[in-house]
Amino acid sequence: MGHTFDCVIIDYGHGGLTLDGHSVHPGHKEYTFGQVDQDGHPLPETLRGLTVREGVINRMIAWCLMKLLTDRGVVVHDAVAGRHDWKPETSSRHAHQPWRDLEVANIPLGDRISFANGYDNGLLISVHSNAMGTAANPGPGQDVVRGAAVFTSPGQTKADPVATSIWDALSSIVGGLGTRMLTPETTDGDPDYERAFAVLTKTDCAAVLIEGLFFDNIDDAMVLLSGGGRTTLANAYMRGIMAHVEPRRVVQRFGGTTYKPGVLLDDLTVGEVHPAIAERLDRFRYHHLPPHLQAVSKPFSDLAHALALGDNHPKAGNVTTGQGPLEGPALTEALTLLWQAKNAAVYTMVGRG
Repeated sequence: MGHTFDCVIIDYGHGGLTLDGHSVHPGHKEYTFGQVDQDGHPLPETLRGLTVREGVINRMIAWCLMKLLTDRGVVVHDAVAGRHDWKPETSSRHAHQPWRDLEVANIPLGDRISFANGYDNGLLISVHSNAMGTAANPGPGQDVVRGAAVFTSPGQTKADPVATSIWDALSSIVGGLGTRMLTPETTDGDPDYERAFAVLTKTDCAAVLIEGLFFDNIDDAMVLLSGGGRTTLANAYMRGIMAHVEPRRVVQRFGGTTYKPGVLLDDLTVGEVHPAIAERLDRFRYHHLPPHLQAVSKPFSDLAHALALGDNHPKAGNVTTGQGPLEGPALTEALTLLWQAKNAAVYTMVGRG
């Protein structure tokens, strides 16, 4: 099995959608289908003009993968949002599209790498979809580039066994999806592609990049646009990962079960707040955002910390409520609603940018 990791850090590349459904970066990492498919055959009328956005597909699959891993006790961190110990939202405004609770902004790669570098024994999984402009080998007799592939940095590292497990898991399901794996690169004895991508070479922890099908191939795109297809891919990723991670060791704190030792949310002192409240406060992180979005997000963070920790807490900024901290269900509900309001404000400014 090889090395065992303490946690999984998920990176979902490129930008998502604003609150009103528009792309954060129109024209970036997206493809609009024309009159014919990749083989020159006429496309059905309903598919002509179809636009597929990689950043959206990445978030859909990443959210599913994150949920599958956390359901199995794996500690998951969100490298894009800068969120430690990620949990799916229990009161989401996007009940039918929970992936839209993930960070919408296209956070710079350097910031995502810096976040991942905080976990020496973590495993970074960068979730992507491919495009035909890449230097992928379609393989003997394959005249159209499509399918899945897994990438690591050059040489043998702790990431290679994970990549092989994910490759094997994908190989077992691609036929059922009507697609395939790209031709393996077996020069070093394993099937993954070795590339000097920054996300693979600049990270201190082990890193694997998955290119889950080609979003500009109509057949692969149909898989990526189907809920069943995305779930099948995410399950394959999960199965490949699970052989290499250790589910959290449950410890007792505040009379209940909480986090693995050494994995603390934010910079709150152990015992300062209940872990469930610490998890909600962690949603108000803003330092990973661009400056103009930090200015929007910070007041919400200050108010959240004032409600939970009191007016005089250093993280409450200049907010004064005139009362002591809230407690119990009232605090939980207040933080949940405030987080939703914060997201709405940030999404609005993203749309303007």
